[in-house]
Amino acid sequence: MRRKIVALMSGGLIGKIVGVGRELLVASLYGTGPVASAYRLAQAALFIPINFFTADVLNAAVIPLQRQYQGSGDKDAEARFATIVLMGFGLFGLLLGLLMVCFASDLVRVLAPTFNAPTHACATMFLQILSLGAPLYILAGLMSYLEMGAGGHSLTSARATVQSVGLIASTCAAYYLGQSALLATGFVLAQIVCCVWGWRRLTALGLIRRTSIRSDQVKEVVRRVLRLMRPLILLPILMQGNFAVERIVATQLADGAVAAIDYARLVSDTVNILITVPFALAVLSELAGKSADEIRRALLGIAVPLTLLTVPASGFLYVHAHDVVALMYGRGAFGERSILLTSAILSTMSIGLWAQALGYIAQKALAAQLRNRTAVAFMMISLAVSVAINLVVSRWIGVAAIGLAVTGYGVVNSVMAARAFGYSFKELSPIGWMIAGEIAYIALAAAIDWPSGLKGLVIAAVASGIFWIVWIGANSRLRRTMLGYMKTRVQGRTI
Repeated sequence: MRRKIVALMSGGLIGKIVGVGRELLVASLYGTGPVASAYRLAQAALFIPINFFTADVLNAAVIPLQRQYQGSGDKDAEARFATIVLMGFGLFGLLLGLLMVCFASDLVRVLAPTFNAPTHACATMFLQILSLGAPLYILAGLMSYLEMGAGGHSLTSARATVQSVGLIASTCAAYYLGQSALLATGFVLAQIVCCVWGWRRLTALGLIRRTSIRSDQVKEVVRRVLRLMRPLILLPILMQGNFAVERIVATQLADGAVAAIDYARLVSDTVNILITVPFALAVLSELAGKSADEIRRALLGIAVPLTLLTVPASGFLYVHAHDVVALMYGRGAFGERSILLTSAILSTMSIGLWAQALGYIAQKALAAQLRNRTAVAFMMISLAVSVAINLVVSRWIGVAAIGLAVTGYGVVNSVMAARAFGYSFKELSPIGWMIAGEIAYIALAAAIDWPSGLKGLVIAAVASGIFWIVWIGANSRLRRTMLGYMKTRVQGRTI
């Protein structure tokens, strides 16, 4: 198990590094200009319908059923299951892709009503090309789940890297040949590679082979898949609805805002992934088989050290968003206007990194208690707040509202989770102390005229470290938590 987790994490880390390189390349060559905005919008238009039926929903249905068939010892039944779901979702993906090719212009108009004619035409062209890869993308994801159900992990760990490499190659070709349409071909080619790889892997595992299939067997598989998918289908609908509203609002606020969102999210998500994923793994291992009271105590024991890491990162990125964005992206076509757009979104998105992390961990804990309805209800309320901020607050603060909506989602989600687990103010006082520290840090740091560039960021990072050492040291419980965490890391143990 540990070897698989390490393989998945290392594959994910490699994919993240290559993905960062891809984003830096796109930012340098296209910035937040019309081509970048059109491509980002086309990506959103592609993934909004696809994600209704993929990601966690498909994962939650396919892997458990795959393991059940595998555990039965009936190799023919296992192969039939794989064949039926591949054919079913492959046909669904083909139909979805054809519909998006035919109605690409209408989809772009819905998501970006303020695009001018050239940008609209460019986004439509991108979406039509990307839609050719829709069935392949769904099949590649399904193959990775089937492989995981059979105990493999190579396709899952490598998909993101293959996709990023394809996009890097197509971006370079598009820019140097002066053919922007080539930007979208990298995605399609990457999905072809993933599907061929997945087909070979599943064939080697015995999941793809000749087998007879009766209509009653097809009905049984469909019934079991839908039964597992049904309770979770509302989640992607809510998430993708919020995603669509975010894109629509962005196109109305400023040219280039759609691209700026993804550049800002790359920074905040990278920080969140590096910090939150190890804690999420700790939650899954700590909570397995525990009682409700044990889960409650374990969650609080993880939440406090998590805030020790995420709150300082939140405050730092909020204050120094402009310099961070300029350092990462400020070259080539990514000019001062692109920096201002991206940093405005990043600052408000980052101020609640701690809330996003705590909410994510709390969702895992609720799932461990089989309180899925509670988790869905919390997400519905949080997403409603996010949509309201995007639609209303954006009238006063512009693109910064997009980042604030992400923060609002995290804050509402984490606060409701704290109430659901029945934590008292005393139990949460260390977290409250850290949040108060973020407010104090922002007030102090914002009043200082920091040097620009890398030198200024280094000085600011040192000053931030000193501030937080003093602030954490002033709270006895946080001080003990930090020292205990540092001790376990020195001794080589996990959280």
